[in-house]
Amino acid sequence: MKILLRTTVTFAAVGLLAACNNTTVTQNTSTATSSSSSSSASSGSSSSGGSTSSSTSSAPSSTSTSAPSAGSKVSGDTIAGQIRTGIQGQAGVKFKEGRRDASGNLRTSTTGTANGEFAIKDPLTGKYNDTSSRMENTVVIDGVAYGYYRNAKMWVKAGDNPSALELSFKTAYTAQLCKLDPRVVAEMVAGGQGESKGEADVDGVKATHYAVTNTVAQLMQKQVNGMKQHGCDVLAVPSNQTSYDSTIKRDGTKSYTLDVYLDPHGKLVRYDEPTGGTSTSRTSITYTDWGATVNPTAPADAKTFDEARSKATGSGSASPTSGSSAA
Repeated sequence: MKILLRTTVTFAAVGLLAACNNTTVTQNTSTATSSSSSSSASSGSSSSGGSTSSSTSSAPSSTSTSAPSAGSKVSGDTIAGQIRTGIQGQAGVKFKEGRRDASGNLRTSTTGTANGEFAIKDPLTGKYNDTSSRMENTVVIDGVAYGYYRNAKMWVKAGDNPSALELSFKTAYTAQLCKLDPRVVAEMVAGGQGESKGEADVDGVKATHYAVTNTVAQLMQKQVNGMKQHGCDVLAVPSNQTSYDSTIKRDGTKSYTLDVYLDPHGKLVRYDEPTGGTSTSRTSITYTDWGATVNPTAPADAKTFDEARSKATGSGSASPTSGSSAA
């Protein structure tokens, strides 16, 4: 039974990152194969809808800071500190995911987008709604993960003591949500070399654009560690660890750049995942509705992993292809 795992497009060109952008895992053997398709999914039982055009908050706003001029060097630690300050006191945030071309234009015709929301707390709580045909939806409530398994047309709840295959399944679909957590983005920014690109408009919100560069090894390590802190240990899956190690060995010294856009109070309003080399497009996430209350609902009638596999096998779908999903 093949399960499609997903890593961020961030390192689709170099291998693993954040558990799995199209890494195929079989029941007895695991092979990590990179793909150019982007990660997308979340709760089909409830929708956060499209993102709004303003970044508002019901919590007290942090102090506004003046934006550095374009071309100014700003340490990644300073930028990460601004993001963390912007997060403080916020109950939750919504997001919208898409793809941008090399010029920064949003591509919606070739890649299905996704949307969702986070509660800014631990254990991980949120939902990821896939608006593409893949229907890879995920709901996580206090660390308990549910995923929509398209081939069996049912929701699957992760067990307390998952088998190796179920752990791969769970990790993949928890990762696609956890990797977008603003707290994880802050971890990735920290330690990098930043530069202000000046002011930008993000769906009507005035923001400062920062480009932050670091090595592939540092970005991967920081993202993986940040995700583990907030409920998704992607390296607990042996095939992910193998892919991670080989990528670090092969490409760890290469430089990649990620982009973040912060409003005057330090709130993250847009994040473009790292890119480098010959990459011509990247995943882009827009954050809105800071301060939103996020209380996802567990899908009704969620089945066990074995029940879902049994149904898929009985319907002639023992080997789900791209788009199979469960957590």
